[in-house]
Order: sequence, then structure tokens, then C-alpha cells
Amino acid sequence: MKYRKIEIENSSWSAKHDLERQVPFSFTLNGDEDDKSINITLKGISVASFDESMAIPIKAVRHDFMEEDGYRVETASVIPFGSEPAVLRKFEYFGNIIKITTDLRLKAPAMGKLFSLDELLLTGNWKKYAVIGMSSKFQIDKKIKWNKIPESDKVLYDSNDLFEILLLEDENGSRIEVGTGFDLWRWNIAQNLDNIDGQLKIELIDGAISLKRHLMTSDSEFEIPKRDWRFNWYMAWDCSGDDSLIDTVKGASISVKKLECPDAGMVKEGDVITNMPCFHSKAARNRLKKWVRSQLGTAKEELLVIKDMIPHICGNQAHLDRAKCEKLLHWDLADIMDFWFWGNRQLRKKDSFLSIFPEKSGIFGEFPSFKAMKRVVKKVPSPLLEE
Repeated sequence: MKYRKIEIENSSWSAKHDLERQVPFSFTLNGDEDDKSINITLKGISVASFDESMAIPIKAVRHDFMEEDGYRVETASVIPFGSEPAVLRKFEYFGNIIKITTDLRLKAPAMGKLFSLDELLLTGNWKKYAVIGMSSKFQIDKKIKWNKIPESDKVLYDSNDLFEILLLEDENGSRIEVGTGFDLWRWNIAQNLDNIDGQLKIELIDGAISLKRHLMTSDSEFEIPKRDWRFNWYMAWDCSGDDSLIDTVKGASISVKKLECPDAGMVKEGDVITNMPCFHSKAARNRLKKWVRSQLGTAKEELLVIKDMIPHICGNQAHLDRAKCEKLLHWDLADIMDFWFWGNRQLRKKDSFLSIFPEKSGIFGEFPSFKAMKRVVKKVPSPLLEE
């Protein structure tokens, strides 16, 4: 029986899921005639002595939603050795963002020296890169420190400290963003284990960027526990010369700075409750959803705007319905994306759209993810774009 090979094409990019050839995901951002395309390949999972390149495909299913603007692809495969670990993924496409959820179902403990998740190879005519991590106060770095891509092979980053975002820019000005999902405590699992390290390694190899994400690694064998493992991450892109961004909008708008939210929905730094909403909390998300729903009765071919958005890292474990656990760091950028997805699905019924604008003084306006959320998914009638 042949398993489906799923391909998705857009005017500026294409994606492929080919489980028969052990390619869970590959992505191409098309360049101009004289410019090199950007290619991204997902190389999969390694757990103990098992590797996803050994996997047998089970399914690959595509769902389209919001007409041609959104897609969801679900894949499943099994590594036919040992306890037969299963690898399941969900890819959610919308605009210039793809969110990836990777599940590893480990039916029995496995002994090995490595647990590596979703290694990436990014090929392009790269010019510079930046790694954005956490400050000492567990918040996102306030500046982007760009580094020039070296001329020869070199390790660009090698640490057991989790970074939130890798930014790459090519010679044509196009940018790729690879970011961690909300579940920082899962990606940092090695910090709580004795004699086991985590490792994030970014390396330039033959002009391509290799990103290795080792959740657990050690010089000696250790036991990888039996359980269902789930990890989230995302990628976004920004094509140079894209003129679909808008600076002037019409229709209702709201600033998150004026959003009234109870303490239960606020970011927690250590033992301090701040005045910043955490959008991984139901309380904060529901406030925004209530505002969108309040516009549905009157919205018609309008652009609704949420302003001054800033993602935050939060340590309030109650936001994960795990109030009895110790501090569980989470980052709400993925939840902001989810809200953007949801808002546009609701407003599409009224031929309207939702855009999310970052705070002007911060660094997030330079991120492809926020540029994607500023764009309207389809062209808004021209009067809405006039002064």
C-alpha cells in the first residue's frame, strides 16, 4: 500500500511531507530568478539507538480550512524496533507561520545516550544570524545581536541553555524564524535530571545551517522513561520586498496595555505578579476573545487590530492547570499565534480580518512571526487602508 505524499504550494513557498522517503517535512521559500531559494528539511527524532529514518509511515492527512489560507497536516509513523516507538506530528499552516506539535509515544523505557528532537537543516545564501534567549529576569532579550555568517564551517552556538528564537537572514533580505513553543519546561527537562545534559547546537556546515536540539544527552547510557512525550515549536518567514504590510488601519482596535485582566491571568516572575497579561492563561485569552466576539455583530469587511502586543515568559504554573507543581516556565507567543488563527476564523464569516501589532519600542516588530500577524490574510477593500 502506498502512503500519501502531501504537497502544499503557494505563490512564494512550497512544503512537502513525504513519509515514504523518511522526510517528515521540507519547506522551500522561493527566491527571485537570480536569488537562491531557502530550503528547510526536518530530519526527525533520535531516541536511544532508534532513529526516525528507520520509521514506517502510517498516515499523512491534509485538512484545508479558511478557504486557501490555512492547512493542517497530520502524520504518523512507527519505528519498527524495540517497543516500536510512534512519532506523530501536527503541522498548522496559516499565512507565513507554521506551528509544529511533535509527539513521541514511547511504550517502554529505552536505554541510550541521546534523545534528540526535530533536527533541522536550513540551506540558503545566508548573510547573518541572531540567537535570542532569556535575560537574567527570565524575559526575552531586549536587543537583537546580529552576527555575520562566517565564510567557513563553524559552530555558531553550543549550549545547554535554551534559546527562544533563531533568526536567519539571507543576502536578499528574506528572514527565517525558528522558535520554541510555549512549553519551555519540557525543552529544559535535562536541567532537572542528574548527570544528563541538554544541548542546543547551531553549526555552519558547507554553507547550510544545522540546528540540533538534544533534549537529553550523556557520555554514559541512561534510561529514557516510558511516556507520551509532546513538544511544540514553530517557524515563520518574511520575504524581502513583501509589500502586503499595512501601517494604517480602520475598524475597531484595542491595546493590550488597556486590557483588564485579573491577577490569575498575569505574568508571574518568581513570586511577583506583574501587570503584564500571560496569554497562555485562560483569563487573558478569554478577555481578547470576548472583545473579538463583541465586534462580530457589526464587523463587515473590516480590519480589527490588537496593538502593543508583547510575548512574555511566565512562571505561573496555574496557567498550565498544574498548580501543585514547581515553577513551570512557559512562553505565550505560541498562544498569541493561536489567538490570531482563531480570530481570523471567526471574522472570516464577516469578510473581516484580525491583525496583531507588537509594541513599537520592542524588538518583536523585526520578527517574521509578528510581520505575519500584521498582514491581512486576504486583500482588504482599499477604503480601509486610506487615511
